[in-house]
Amino acid sequence: MGKNKTGKYLKYAIGEIVLVVIGILIALSINNWNENRKINLQEKSLFKKIIVDLEQEEKILNVALTQYIDASESYEHIYNETIGKASYDSTNTIYNSLIWHNVYDLIISNKHTSAISEINNDNIIDLLNEKIRIEVVNSQAKNRFNSYKNEIIPEFFSRYGLYDSNTLFNLEKNKWAPIYNTNIVNYDRLKLHYGTIEFDQILATLRIYITWNVYQLEKLIEINKEISITLKEELLK
Repeated sequence: MGKNKTGKYLKYAIGEIVLVVIGILIALSINNWNENRKINLQEKSLFKKIIVDLEQEEKILNVALTQYIDASESYEHIYNETIGKASYDSTNTIYNSLIWHNVYDLIISNKHTSAISEINNDNIIDLLNEKIRIEVVNSQAKNRFNSYKNEIIPEFFSRYGLYDSNTLFNLEKNKWAPIYNTNIVNYDRLKLHYGTIEFDQILATLRIYITWNVYQLEKLIEINKEISITLKEELLK
């Protein structure tokens, strides 16, 4: 009898242990499910924020690209003037393109680089890392172009008196728009440098740098679209 009771108690104890283990495993499974669900929701929230910022950045990039392309066409027109294939247009502000440069800031890398480590999708991680790599080159291209504009062009203009001071100081005081939208280059003095090695090389350098910028911006716009499409597809799953 004692042996039978012991066997029953042993079976009961083992059954209790099995039930406890099963309960623990179920609890852990539910906890893991909740954690994964929480992580998934956080990840999707991050994706939504990145999509919104990509759309905002797209506007910035398209404006910058349009400005670069317009400036590139201005350089081409000025060069064609130097070789007699185009004529001066007093109503045009293309000559200001020799002076101005683009200023724009990107959004995604500034706001979301640190969050990449929280993403579980390898494809999205790769796309974002590729975007950051392109942004680095884009920044190099922009800075090289702007540095040339800041260091070489003002010195060239000042040395030869190429700013039209009379026009400049007759514009509305302390207003940027009139300066930006008015030709402030002294064309008669500028034309004296048409065909010179110095001015020819300035135009050539500007053409190289701006082409590099256009190329990098187009790559950035392309990768942004790819990331946006991928994130939207992920949100639908």
